[in-house]
Amino acid sequence: KGASPVPVAHFVEHTDFVSAMDLVSPGQQLVSTSGDGTLALFDLRKRKLVARSEDDADDEMLSVRVMKGGKKVVCGHQSGVLSIFSWGYWNDCSDRFPGHPESVDAMVKVDEDTLLTGSSDGLIRIVSVLPNKALGVVGEHLAENPIEKLCLEPTSSRTLYSISHDNVVKVWSVGELLDEDESDDGEDAKAEEEGSDSEDADRPRPQRKKHKKGKQKGGFKGQKHAERSAFFADL
Repeated sequence: KGASPVPVAHFVEHTDFVSAMDLVSPGQQLVSTSGDGTLALFDLRKRKLVARSEDDADDEMLSVRVMKGGKKVVCGHQSGVLSIFSWGYWNDCSDRFPGHPESVDAMVKVDEDTLLTGSSDGLIRIVSVLPNKALGVVGEHLAENPIEKLCLEPTSSRTLYSISHDNVVKVWSVGELLDEDESDDGEDAKAEEEGSDSEDADRPRPQRKKHKKGKQKGGFKGQKHAERSAFFADL
């Protein structure tokens, strides 16, 4: 009988249960959250702690995702707050978004600006990060049955899977949501191009830059937020 396998590394910096983790760079860095209310960053190659947020807090951290191309780390709390850390500044968060009425138990990244969150009230929400906006409800499990885990289909991100305390695995089609986002991007770009052409025809050359408008960034853009919310409410 062979020897039992042993871990190649272990980290003991958290003082309470470890609730979630996310790889920053595969095989290089890892962030983790804990019931002690702290966020930790580990160097996997050197097998050591790089940084840990301020001393144990009362508000448990239950979920974590790296966003904005590695520039931000978003943590979900027992209080329903999303705390946002700036990369390299680990002592305390740089922003807080108190948009959930109950704990944020699970999160999955749609893109670098957008999250799907699972809460202990049984609702799955879509959230924009910086700018911080609650964009709508994707769906729900039975009321007061916490969402334990969310998973996006890895290749196309068009199917969402969720599990909860109601003993059910649910599968959601979110392709229309992503299609609308891409459509908005195209409409924004077209409007910007048309606006630029109009400026060329109607305004003196020195005034172009003064009146040119840039594209809005962050989350699902445009004036279709209400339509998306209605779509999700019918799922």
